[in-house]
Amino acid sequence: MLSQETYQNGNPIPSSEGLRRGVKNDRVFRILLSNPEGNLSKYRISKLTLTQQIQISHLLRPLYDSHLVIGTQVMDPKGVVMKWSKLSINYQSQTYMLPDILRVLKETALDYALTTYQA
Repeated sequence: MLSQETYQNGNPIPSSEGLRRGVKNDRVFRILLSNPEGNLSKYRISKLTLTQQIQISHLLRPLYDSHLVIGTQVMDPKGVVMKWSKLSINYQSQTYMLPDILRVLKETALDYALTTYQA
């Protein structure tokens, strides 16, 4: 259960803690920072970034609460960049490169190590 959910019109409002970095969120931040005067609407930003309008609203809400933006006008570009850099990164997968994986696996004392076509 989420702690201290705030409701507006019967719908939960997500906190900024739930935001993660991703391709779409990065696009939104880039568009905001490249148009700091706020001449783009949320609808236009969503079309430029290939996202949904609700995602733009969810991203702008914590920035507005922190007084970094008003509407789509960036009031503190440095603060927006700092907020962007502090978002956690959600990796779908991680890859590792070992020059000779079979030699490394033979040297380790594992009963089962290969589960792909190498097995």
